[in-house]
Amino acid sequence: MPGKYNEHLILASKSPRRQELIRLLFNNVGQISASDEEPRWRSGEHPKDYLQACIDAKWRSALSQADPISGGGGKASGLLVGDTIVVLGNDVLGKPDTPAEAKEMLGRLSGVEHEVWTGIRLGRRHGDKLRVRDSVVKSRVRFRPLAATEIERYVEIEKPFDKAGAYGFQDRALLFVQSVKGSYSNIVGLPVEEVRRVAGALKFV
Repeated sequence: MPGKYNEHLILASKSPRRQELIRLLFNNVGQISASDEEPRWRSGEHPKDYLQACIDAKWRSALSQADPISGGGGKASGLLVGDTIVVLGNDVLGKPDTPAEAKEMLGRLSGVEHEVWTGIRLGRRHGDKLRVRDSVVKSRVRFRPLAATEIERYVEIEKPFDKAGAYGFQDRALLFVQSVKGSYSNIVGLPVEEVRRVAGALKFV
């Protein structure tokens, strides 16, 4: 992979997976927590519109925290937010609230192909202006047919209540995966090559 960017970037996420991935691109990374109050998906709402609403909410939350990209004086010059959703047909499978809901989601994913969408928003301070770019990356994942006992055991062990679609690609759910099309890092939570492309377009150094 080409050399890393040296500018100070703030990642607005508590996810350790996104933290690890962004450090593949940037040498100087800080971290803040974006709002946990994500919008709730409503039946009939297009996944693209819902993902945009999630990114907007996280961006507002990040910008409200002590002006993290004020520039100058050793402060950060860049800010990144991201959000990942699981899409099955026209439905968004969010983070389950209960074990029963998690099992229902995994049952729906059993033996079929679904999509993982990650939206990113990257901003960089240029003088007194903030330049911002958005992007969405989609990957396809197919699960093999899952037995009810497998699903129950997975939910019991992993407790996937903080994961879209009730599974984490980097945990035991990897054993459910039959095939993947597209970006692996996108499924984990941050499409590294797309972030690099957008950072280059914003002229990070």
